[in-house]
Order: sequence, then C-alpha cells, then structure tokens
Amino acid sequence: MVLKFSAAQFDAFAAPARAEWIAQAAQRLHQAYPEYFKTLDVEASALEPLCQAVEQWAAGYGVVGKRDVSQLCCVASTLGHKFWLDPRFGGYVNASMGNPDTPRGNAVGLLVNNASDWLDTLWGNDMFDRFVIRLDGYIRRDLEPNTQTLMDIVPGHWALFDANTNERLMAWIRQNLPPTQSPAQRLVYVTCALVHGTGWVHDPQYGKILRAIKAANTPVELAASISAIYSEFR
Repeated sequence: MVLKFSAAQFDAFAAPARAEWIAQAAQRLHQAYPEYFKTLDVEASALEPLCQAVEQWAAGYGVVGKRDVSQLCCVASTLGHKFWLDPRFGGYVNASMGNPDTPRGNAVGLLVNNASDWLDTLWGNDMFDRFVIRLDGYIRRDLEPNTQTLMDIVPGHWALFDANTNERLMAWIRQNLPPTQSPAQRLVYVTCALVHGTGWVHDPQYGKILRAIKAANTPVELAASISAIYSEFR
C-alpha cells in the first residue's frame, strides 16, 4: 500500500486546531473588554464568528501569525464586523494589508494605528454621555436621519471626510437600511452604522441594540431602550 496525501487531508488535520484557536481568540477578546461585552449581553462564544471572519480575511493577505490576527480581531471589535467591507476603511486596508511591499507584521501595525487614529478623531473631545443625550433627544422627536441631525449627533464623523464624501456615504447607508417602521428607527440604524460600522446589523456584538429597535413601539420607548444600553458603557 502506498500512502498518499492531499490538501483535503491537511485541511482536516488543521481544522480542530484552527477551531480551538478561534474559540481561544474569542475568549481573549471577551476578556479584554469584559464590561463592554457584559453591557451588550455578549458571551465569548458569540464572538467566534467575528474572529473566524477576521482570520479568514487576514489569511487572504498572507497574515497568519496568531498575534497579528488577534490584533485584527480587536480592530474588528472597534471598527465593526467585517470592517474591510465598510467603504470608509478601504483606504486604510489598501495602504496597509493591500501593500505587498509592507511586511505583514508592519501592515497589521499600520492598520491598528489607523484604527486608533480614526476613533480618536471620531470622538475627539466629545464625551460619550453627551452623545447619548443628543441621540436620545432626536429619537424622541422621531426625526429622520438627515445630514444636519447626524452632524449634531456624531460631529466627529464630519471631521473625517469632506462634505461630498459624507453625503455619498449617508446616501449609501440609507439605501441599505433594513425595513423600518419610523423615522426614529431609521435614525438609530444610521447612527449605529456611523459609530459601530456599516455592517453593525450583522455584527454579533450588537444584537441587544438590534432587539431594542425591533421591540420598541414608539420613539419614546426606543429612546429609553437605547439610552439604557448606552448609559451602561464606561
């Protein structure tokens, strides 16, 4: 009998180790931000799809080191689920991961730094408590997510792009909204897209927010539910 080997066999051998690492990465991510995930009612196991998606995406760019992939999982927890599909971050991805001349560890470091700079600019000197108060007020007024309203709620976003780019982004987000029942619901969906990532509806981190939107029957109920969640963030 002659023993032969194939790629399928190698994949089968690697699968258990890979699944184990993904579970461990999700656990470590959960442990890194325990209060955050507690507020969102997210268990470590719920983060496994996020870590798996990141690992698969990173491998496509030749990033396989577990430390590097773990860093990218942290980026995904801040910029959002599958952040590489978010049109706002295409430039960051192309300049780092997409540059074949950049060593893979350096590419990851560059992307991490860009994500940090993004968050610093997005929030600036704005206090999260004030963001929650502004959002609560606009939800209660049942306002559509027009440009001026969004600029008031998330002013830092308009420091990141010029007016035309922001307008195109807002139009794209509005066109891709799930079915909604009120202006207030649309406002929350769009605001969450700006601060949690354009793919937030499918992000395992934000199921609690999505459930709150769907359960609220009035703008006042929705405002109360969203504010209750956000007010627990520290």
